Amino acid sequence: MIIHYLDSIGIPLLHFETGELLGMIQDFIIRTETGRIEGFWVKTVAHPFKNLIIQTHDIVGWKKNIYLKDPARISEPYEIIRIAQILEKGIEVIGNRVITEEKKYLGKVYDFDFNTDDFLLRTICVEKRFLWFSYQRRIISSDAIIEILSAYIKVKEFCLKKSNLPLEEPILEV
Repeated sequence: MIIHYLDSIGIPLLHFETGELLGMIQDFIIRTETGRIEGFWVKTVAHPFKNLIIQTHDIVGWKKNIYLKDPARISEPYEIIRIAQILEKGIEVIGNRVITEEKKYLGKVYDFDFNTDDFLLRTICVEKRFLWFSYQRRIISSDAIIEILSAYIKVKEFCLKKSNLPLEEPILEV
């Protein structure tokens, strides 16, 4: 299933067997080298003032809610070495600047989508903003991403090229 970042913030996290509410998704933890979502920040019911995490491989179902097999898998962020390494880099995708190889500024990431089968980024949504107005919105495929750094996300220049393919004639039914 294809999920957008903006639609997934606040999704309830439920126990798979009992349906008990365990918490809500707050944010994502993304391995920037691969574009894979490794985990989620969770605000739990049991510890509402602590920021805890779950790993993507602990999720057993993602429909309207997210289902977790074992509530004991909700843990502190620095207990898991792989997650701790990602967090130490401090690289965010949402809000990060996007530039081309020639250093042309395209805007900032405001959304992205991913597949719940493999938790890989598929596209990033970029926009420029002036005060409260947004303009020049673009959707950029993950294939066009060269690197994700803390200062910016670099994309290939070809993602800006317009296609020279002719438009198909519309089919009119009488």
